[in-house]
Amino acid sequence: MTFTLKDIFKHISKTLREAKFESSNIEANIMLSHSLNLSIEKIFMNQNKKIYKKTVTKILKFLERRLNGEPLSYIVGYKYFFSIKFEIDKSVLIPRPETEILVNKSLKIIKKNNTKKILDVCCGSGCVGISLIKNIRNIKVDFSDVSKKALSICKKNIKKFRINKRCKTYANSYIGNRKEKYDLIVSNPPYVSIYEYEKLSKEIQDYEPKIALVSPDKGYKHLEKIIKQSTKSLNSGGYLAVEIGWKQSKKVVNFFQKYGFNDIVVDKDLRNINRVVSGIWKN
Repeated sequence: MTFTLKDIFKHISKTLREAKFESSNIEANIMLSHSLNLSIEKIFMNQNKKIYKKTVTKILKFLERRLNGEPLSYIVGYKYFFSIKFEIDKSVLIPRPETEILVNKSLKIIKKNNTKKILDVCCGSGCVGISLIKNIRNIKVDFSDVSKKALSICKKNIKKFRINKRCKTYANSYIGNRKEKYDLIVSNPPYVSIYEYEKLSKEIQDYEPKIALVSPDKGYKHLEKIIKQSTKSLNSGGYLAVEIGWKQSKKVVNFFQKYGFNDIVVDKDLRNINRVVSGIWKN
């Protein structure tokens, strides 16, 4: 028996919909696009294309993994962030739309201050720092992460976009090369408390790296340590910008003040939640 693209699409979409997955049509298209190495536009244009049994088997295995709760981004091995296609695997967090607020804030800082040297702390896939490089010429970005596996994904993305000459990587959780001075430090660190983590979806708990999500001291340990240590690695007049969690802005602003930052600003995400705190370091 032979199947067409249309047949397989209908089967995937119907199965996901019956299993209460949102965006079943979108997910079906992404699975097909990845399996067949075709753009979604070409899938629409080739509905009657016959699919070989070997490929059908591969697609159905992807579907089974999705039905078991594995995030689609890990199944296909990529995630779009800031309109850029990043390679990912289970060693890094799946980039979230709210983190684009951190990128947008950083771009404004760079353009306003003619920033040249940047550090992305707790970089994961490298999506924040690489997004900055892809949008601004003549900047250099260093990347640091405690996870060597995460850093290897970051290096893959650096190589993919051919930006090796503009980047360095450091295998530690906080500040990269302590001899370096930066004009801007950005970070999307772990900031989820153990209590909050236990309330997250099973999909997140079962598949995304806990080390990249959870921070001790009710979610504040990494944030405070990064804020404190950044004062030793920022040029005078340099900026720090960090992503924060729900209801964390007041305490994080206090950390910025405690360690001597000025002109502290809190930016909201599209859901009107305080998402990014930034400030200027002047020694």
